[in-house]
Amino acid sequence: MSQLTNDAHRSDLSLQANRRGSLSLALVGLVVLGALVARAAGIGSATVAVKRPTQARIESVRVAADSASAAVQVRCPSASSGCAVALSGAAAGETFSKRSKAGASIYFGALVGGKAPATSAFAKGGAYARFEQQVQKRMALIQWGQPWKFAGRFQPFQRRFFDNVRAHGSIPVINWGSWELGRGARQPAFELRDLYEGSYDAYVTRWAKAAKAWGHPFMLRFDHEMNGWWYPWGEGKTQQGPTVNGNRPGDYVRAWRHVHDIFTRVGATNVTWLWTPNIVGHNGRYPSLASLYPGGSYVDWTGFSAFSYDRSQYASPHQLLTGAGVDWLDNTYQLVSSLAPRKPMVLAEVGATELGDGGTGKAAWIRDLLTRQLPRNLPRIKAVLWFDWNSTWPDIEIDSSAAAQAAFAQGIGSAVYASNRFRNLSSEPIAPPDSETPMTTWLQLRPGMTKKVRLRIPPAVAEALERHGGTVAITLVSAGSRQPSTSSVTVR
Repeated sequence: MSQLTNDAHRSDLSLQANRRGSLSLALVGLVVLGALVARAAGIGSATVAVKRPTQARIESVRVAADSASAAVQVRCPSASSGCAVALSGAAAGETFSKRSKAGASIYFGALVGGKAPATSAFAKGGAYARFEQQVQKRMALIQWGQPWKFAGRFQPFQRRFFDNVRAHGSIPVINWGSWELGRGARQPAFELRDLYEGSYDAYVTRWAKAAKAWGHPFMLRFDHEMNGWWYPWGEGKTQQGPTVNGNRPGDYVRAWRHVHDIFTRVGATNVTWLWTPNIVGHNGRYPSLASLYPGGSYVDWTGFSAFSYDRSQYASPHQLLTGAGVDWLDNTYQLVSSLAPRKPMVLAEVGATELGDGGTGKAAWIRDLLTRQLPRNLPRIKAVLWFDWNSTWPDIEIDSSAAAQAAFAQGIGSAVYASNRFRNLSSEPIAPPDSETPMTTWLQLRPGMTKKVRLRIPPAVAEALERHGGTVAITLVSAGSRQPSTSSVTVR
């Protein structure tokens, strides 16, 4: 349901709201279009009658049922000599635009050697500097891990590390795990019910407040691979039969929502939440992903981890990610997509080991992943993080052979993969890179001409509008006009 209010005298509009209420909207450029978003089912539309049109006017705005685009109808009056119009729009920190066919569409990054982003990691000879030299490209995403507890002490928000990543022009991606590192999967003090019953509320609140105080966007990969049995927060079955660490079905969702609610309560809106299970096998030990998904209002990105490491069951990238042609894997890509069809996806950990052939097999695997599968066949995946750490397998790193390293550098060198150009990133939640290049749409209309323009709405914006509602604005300015006309629209 929407209410329309016309105000032809307002030349500027700024709408402030939090993520629970409405949205933050800032008018940009000459003309700004705000979008109505369809609720649940069907198509939402609104007809805007501007009291005092300048030359052209917006006749209607119609948003597609999937909220992925807005159709804007503009009319040039018959009595005019023609209309020149600039059209663009902004909401929830993003700009509505025509989709650009050029530029990066996938974030590139890595977890490197298990190293945290200390200053030394970026210095000459440091882990990150060495990795970027090997691949001949700087990372858009830098991933590292932090347990809640280590050596008996709870770990604080690592502001210095986050500063280092942002100064590098990259986006922080932190694997934040509710456990004490080094004590295995059986940890009675960290059963999932301990989280949602409030045992760690004071710690989570401190960390969330510090994240808010830092004030910049970052990705939080909280309690990942929850469908497995190798972390205390999992709901997968152990070899003995029961669920790991005494957890029960439904505990993970309750724990996730409880922690997320604390961040929301303290106002830590700069956090982008990543929900990333492990690829799903057919061994009967994995719970259904649907039973582990916290819901659209609690998740910003989805994704999963995937590795080819067993020579007896070495899967190609296509087989690994979709289960095609093998009887021991599910189609994890489709399973995750079906749970959240509008969420961007991240390949949160990915890697392949050598095949003992001098690097030929691994090099072919990498080329297939980076030049074919991700850019052509798996369009939902908007970020890829290589697991460059020989912690489990001795030859998973990209420099395991000269052939593998060369293949990686060549593949990731494509313009499809974004590098470190995000020093000033401000959007919340973080959107895919191909939705971050705003374009102004210029229209030239003949007298009496009506023109319909379709503007793409970034998925994160559509999700935020649909989730929270709010007030947006539709404004139009024609060339030669000093006074824009603006109509505000309240979406409930």
